[in-house]
Formats: sequence, structure tokens, C-alpha cells
Amino acid sequence: GDPKALLAYNDSDFELDTRAQEDRRTALLRMLDMLQTQNTPIDGVGLRSHLQWRSFSAFNERRYRAFLREIAARKLKILITELDVLDVGLPSDLAERDRKVADVYARFLMTALDETAVSAVVTWGLSDRYSWLTPSFDTRFARSDGKPGRPLPFDDNFTPTAAYSAMMKAFREAPNRTFI
Repeated sequence: GDPKALLAYNDSDFELDTRAQEDRRTALLRMLDMLQTQNTPIDGVGLRSHLQWRSFSAFNERRYRAFLREIAARKLKILITELDVLDVGLPSDLAERDRKVADVYARFLMTALDETAVSAVVTWGLSDRYSWLTPSFDTRFARSDGKPGRPLPFDDNFTPTAAYSAMMKAFREAPNRTFI
């Protein structure tokens, strides 16, 4: 193998202030402690971040930031992976929908990027044209108005959306860090 490869554990469902996700955060931190105690090689943690507008009201910036701080205290890099925002439940109006999706990106990234151990952000696709968040992939991703979703930073024509602007603002305002 490549001796310079970043060895990371990658998992999902840590963002929300729910009992189930709190249990997942606790279990992950315990597992990291166990791996480090056993001298298992691990350089970082990937946090798959498939966010949903419908449930994002349960996002608690303080709790999520504390979780990231706990990972960083273990001297591990943090990678935000598979980032997208499912817009099911939002109004049909494109401008309003894009603004609310952008708000989710902004709240999440401003919190995540405040932790300087976060060294990468990877979206789960760039353009809505190629998003996996479609009814043909899973019927739970169908909007009641039948319109296509807008989960990514570029629309079907690769034009930047409000999500793109929110992401760029979060990157510009984030504290400096060392990248992987």
C-alpha cells in the first residue's frame, strides 16, 4: 500500500441532536479511543453528511461543534464527505427552495469549518444533473410537486446555485487550516 495514504474511518448520521445520533457519536468516539489504544493506524474520520432540509431543525451547532472538537482532540483529521442537501418538503418556488437549501449548507459548514481539524469537504456530486437524490434511485427522494431536486452546488446546467454561494462564503470565512 501507499505509506502516505490517509487512513480514515468513514460513517454517517452524526449531525442531528437526536438520541439515536447522540448514541452514534458516543459509539464513534469510543471506537476511536479503542483503535488508538490498540495502535491501529488511523489518520482521520470521514463524516458522510447527507443532510435533509426536513430534519435539519434538529441540527444543534453547539453539540456538533463539541463532537468535532472531541475528534480533533484525538489528533485526527476530519473530512466532511458526501455532502448534499435533500430538498424534499420545501416549496416549489425555485428561489425560495434554493435559499433554504443554501441556509442548510451555510449553517452546517460554518459550524464544521470552525474546527480547524476539518481538512476537506467533498460534495456527493457537483451538479443536480447527476445527483443520486432522485425518485428513480429511491422513492423517498421524490418531491410532492414532481420537480427535480436541487441538492448540489450546481444546477442541471452546471450554473452555480445559492448553495454554491453559501459554500464559498463558509470557506472564505473559515479559520485557516492545514489541508490534506
